[in-house]
Amino acid sequence: MTILDLRAATPVEIDTVLADLDYKRYVAFMRAVQYRQSGYKAQEGSRYSRPDPAYADKLFGLAAEEDIKVAELEKEMAPYEAEFTRRGGWTRAFLVVTSGQGHVHSSQRCHTCYPTTQFHWVTGYSGHDEDEIVGDAGERACTICYPSAPVDVLARPTKIFSKDEEERLAARAEREAKRAAKAALEVIDPDTGKTLFKTERGATNEIASRLDAYFSYDSQEYLDKAAKIVKAVAFKRGVKPEDLLAELKGKAEKKFRREAVKQIKYMLKTKGFPGWQDKSDPALWYDSYRRVAKEEGLI
Repeated sequence: MTILDLRAATPVEIDTVLADLDYKRYVAFMRAVQYRQSGYKAQEGSRYSRPDPAYADKLFGLAAEEDIKVAELEKEMAPYEAEFTRRGGWTRAFLVVTSGQGHVHSSQRCHTCYPTTQFHWVTGYSGHDEDEIVGDAGERACTICYPSAPVDVLARPTKIFSKDEEERLAARAEREAKRAAKAALEVIDPDTGKTLFKTERGATNEIASRLDAYFSYDSQEYLDKAAKIVKAVAFKRGVKPEDLLAELKGKAEKKFRREAVKQIKYMLKTKGFPGWQDKSDPALWYDSYRRVAKEEGLI
């Protein structure tokens, strides 16, 4: 354990050490209680079992061992508590976590709690202004510990959570962040709100495929389908659909022309190849290929 210079240490530093020792003390204390209760039951017996003095003595012995641990931990805590007293004390915050999540208390001695009450010592608030603690505790602030807390503050959602709650909140935040990241990638139809593609890359690939088909087959149907997807991508990017469509059409047309020229030159060489279909006759080509061939002076 880190040894602190108590006179120079901050309330948070002192209480962080104390909180760890106090939790260990609580665990030992509860074990002693449970061993002792089981010992009495073994000593007295029940309708289902006979008294077992030997087993009872063993349980009482285990309880005594836990009592020793409690005493040792309290002795270890004493210098830190003494420094707390020497300074005249400071504000603290304790969240009840025995069963579910309870109130935030200013100490562990509130008369609404019990010796067996388990607390989460929120050491980050040690030495802070009481108004800040009450404000963050909100609906969880104990009205016995904080009798002057304003009614409107007590109605606020709490900002003070146990470790388990913080872990659950962190896990929820992570899930929501993943969902948000996934949603940010999706391409949505602005007219229906439905997801068209999981990613923009998938959408642009489909646009490229349909524009290629449009230039290959001179089919307006493919251009209309591409334009619908372009509209969704433009909505996502915050640009005009007509401008984006013109840009993508220009790129698609250049790519189609390059590929078409390669294919045309290849087909012109296939005449007479054994086992190959003769594709050298332009009459067998798509209209788009014949047009490109003429424009490039290939036929």
